Amino acid sequence: MTQPVEVVRKDKGGKKIVAALKVQRMKAGPVDSSGRPTPVPTSDVYEIPCDAVIVAIGEKVKVSGLEELGISKEKDGRIKADQFSFITSNPKVFACGDAVMGPATAAEAMGQARSVAEYLDEYITGEKRFQKLFRSFGYKMEVPTKLTKAKMTKAIFIPVDARKSNFMEISLGYTGEQARIEADRCLRCDVRETKRRTYSAPLEE
Repeated sequence: MTQPVEVVRKDKGGKKIVAALKVQRMKAGPVDSSGRPTPVPTSDVYEIPCDAVIVAIGEKVKVSGLEELGISKEKDGRIKADQFSFITSNPKVFACGDAVMGPATAAEAMGQARSVAEYLDEYITGEKRFQKLFRSFGYKMEVPTKLTKAKMTKAIFIPVDARKSNFMEISLGYTGEQARIEADRCLRCDVRETKRRTYSAPLEE
């Protein structure tokens, strides 16, 4: 548990470049109102050599020119948008992701982007046609009769050496053939030959 103290820089060719990140080791202190220990600084300060520092937590979204477009913001700077349609105070502007939620997960941002695309398409065309992009499928509560006993496949991962100094996705997922094998292995755990019985105890008088 450490706390950043200072970005250490050095001269190189007349320019200041990053050389290290100075951090201070912390220790667990008294428990706060949330039940978690409060970080307490120690005298242990050291440097982590590096050539770049990326701020990845505690960031705020800053978008200039919103006032000119008539777009309202929350007190913390996030864009105000309807939670269902993602339309801002300017009906011609949609917003989603971190600009609306604040720092969150990539999955949530991508999910909102998909919803925005659907609402935006309907707004422009006046038609609900987004579902036409996806193949329809049937769903039956029947026990599958054709099951395979193939072994579980493993997704492809980028070698450790290839992961250095980049933001490439580590897991490449399944190939088309692997996906088909996994689909055939599916046991449909939600399907039962008989309905699950429920029991309600009689009310006491």
